Amino acid sequence: MARILVVDRTLSVREALAFVLELEGHEVLAAEHGRQALALVESEGIEVVLADAQMLDLPFATFCAALRRTAPHVRVVVMSLDVTDGPATAPCEPAAFLPKPFPAPVLLEAVALAA
Repeated sequence: MARILVVDRTLSVREALAFVLELEGHEVLAAEHGRQALALVESEGIEVVLADAQMLDLPFATFCAALRRTAPHVRVVVMSLDVTDGPATAPCEPAAFLPKPFPAPVLLEAVALAA
């Protein structure tokens, strides 16, 4: 199973995603914003980042560029309420783009592809 970092500004979303992923045997860490996520990626051996495209502290492109510089091996799954965010996340080469809300099986399929 994978070591996954969930990045979302909303605590209830982070908790719900972690719950579903942990039930499947993944180890899950969580971050509220991009800078915190980047620090965890560097220190915690993260394999997959499940990140909301709308971050509180960084434009997604800035987050993605920093992630690719520091941890090019990490796979990314992007989620967003705004489906128009999809093309803007392409430079990050995400394994999947999940429009919110999405059912648990869709989440698990996207993570399986990324892991």
